[in-house]
Amino acid sequence: MTASNQQILAPAYFEARISGFLTMSDDAVIGQMTQRTMYPLTMEAIAAWTAQLSIIRSSVAGLEGWIFFEYDVPRLGSRIDCVIVAGPAIIPVEFKVGANHQLREDYNQAWDYALDLKNFQQASHQAPIFPILLCTHATATDTSWRVPHSDGVYPPAKANAAGMPLLL
Repeated sequence: MTASNQQILAPAYFEARISGFLTMSDDAVIGQMTQRTMYPLTMEAIAAWTAQLSIIRSSVAGLEGWIFFEYDVPRLGSRIDCVIVAGPAIIPVEFKVGANHQLREDYNQAWDYALDLKNFQQASHQAPIFPILLCTHATATDTSWRVPHSDGVYPPAKANAAGMPLLL
């Protein structure tokens, strides 16, 4: 990823090369995220971020690229929990920390994020996009990707904490 692409993908509460992220403590990452948020933080939000960091750390080890947490999606008025950019691939991850089931509305949320990145982020127009809905306590997880649509956006994969590394 080039520096210009990073600027196009920003703003996010946290962004770094994956290698740099892997050397940072959770406190350092959460500290940066806390400084950039415009909303009051709750203990539940910090606990969710901590859980996300643990899962992502074990999933991206060995990958080269960039990682973004709480990436702003102005058109939708929301934030993508995590975006991983590795090689040409863009991987938006929607976390449902503590969830046991992948709900249709959560699946649609992951799909909307992927479509937003594809259609409204210049750096993503030509990139393949692999959205993931990650429900931390779900029993079912996809182990492979379905066929992408003609625009290069894959249908969202469903994962749990243990299945995330398989998808990456």
